[in-house]
Amino acid sequence: MAKQLIQNASWLLTEDCNFKCDYCFVHKRPNVSKVEVGERLMWFLLNQKNATSKSTFSIGFFGGEPTLEWDVIEELVNIRNLHDKRNQVRFGMTTNASLLPPERRNFMKKNGMHALVSVDGPPQVQNIHRKTPDGKDTWPLIEDNIRGLIEEKLTNTARVTITRDTLKYMAYSVEYMLEMGFNNVAPTPVSDGYDPFQPKDYIEYDRQLDMLDHLVKKRIMAGKPPGMNYYQKCFRQLISGSQMTSPCGAGRGYIGVNWKGDIFPCHRFTQWPEWKLGNLEEGINQEEKRQMFLDYSTHKHSPKCISCNVLFCGGGCLASNYTNFGTMHKIDEASCTLSGIQFKHAKKLYEDMKDEPKFQEAYPGLFKKKKAKKGGNQEKKLTKRISNLEKELSELKKLTLKTSNAVLEIADRKGGV
Repeated sequence: MAKQLIQNASWLLTEDCNFKCDYCFVHKRPNVSKVEVGERLMWFLLNQKNATSKSTFSIGFFGGEPTLEWDVIEELVNIRNLHDKRNQVRFGMTTNASLLPPERRNFMKKNGMHALVSVDGPPQVQNIHRKTPDGKDTWPLIEDNIRGLIEEKLTNTARVTITRDTLKYMAYSVEYMLEMGFNNVAPTPVSDGYDPFQPKDYIEYDRQLDMLDHLVKKRIMAGKPPGMNYYQKCFRQLISGSQMTSPCGAGRGYIGVNWKGDIFPCHRFTQWPEWKLGNLEEGINQEEKRQMFLDYSTHKHSPKCISCNVLFCGGGCLASNYTNFGTMHKIDEASCTLSGIQFKHAKKLYEDMKDEPKFQEAYPGLFKKKKAKKGGNQEKKLTKRISNLEKELSELKKLTLKTSNAVLEIADRKGGV
């Protein structure tokens, strides 16, 4: 039986960075990959046994800061252009946006690339944790580039990392990013490796989501993108009534590849040698490790999750779980609580707006479209069809009666049946 097709990969092009964000999980080392590794990754994806000529794949440049190795990015994209005539492999990146001047953005646009921008909010919030190695503010390095990325439609999403001390700015940061022009902002609380959230923070998180709920409603009614696609996952589970049993595609349809070309379940697992699944030259040869991800289900491995009414969590980030407890199968209390608060808000928002046409238009993938009336004649056509069926039924009854009488007449002649 063929394994699930791997369609998405993050490639840690470098472990180095020109920022020094104090909550970052990547250990900064001067390890840099080569274009040959990227080329092997491209062919690894394309040559999978269950891949077809219609399969599409995505390689995300990751780091550190991947644009430090821009020459490698350009070279790999050019190799794709030369060999991948069907355009099956597409490229994106997670970036701090500090090294994306106009000429690089032009290259991205020409080659159909996109960026997820890691930014914490307006200047006063961005500069709290995201500093240069020598302690300088980073907002001046990114503002013009971010505006350029947005104007040139090279990014849709800002990923905003939330810590205990920036939590009070969460709603403001989201609104600021949306006003800059992002269509989606993903406020993401730090779940491991940094100052953990405490019970008193939950009250503030709840308050911030109250403000964001109001913002989302306002944007939907104005015909704008909701701005918080995190809720969409919650809505999807509410509509289906089912519980997610895994949080993501790690080790399934998604892998992480380190600078050497070793394969891991996701970009975060690249920091742990014990989770190596194989390498790009030999392929995945640690099948039992990958099988752990293919088989992962909260219903099998987490009794606490089975009875949980938070339908969208899926057991929390597996890498965060491993960081905190040395196992994928145990989620920390803070993550559980924060997910529960988010789900509560999503549920209320859904109940308040599910019958609102503009809400349904904002999430078209969640609601089945009703067929539009053609020229106002649908009701007339239906009425006519019913009338015709009634006539046919009447004729059928007459035919049945005639047939019955004929059968009885024949029976009488033969002295019964």
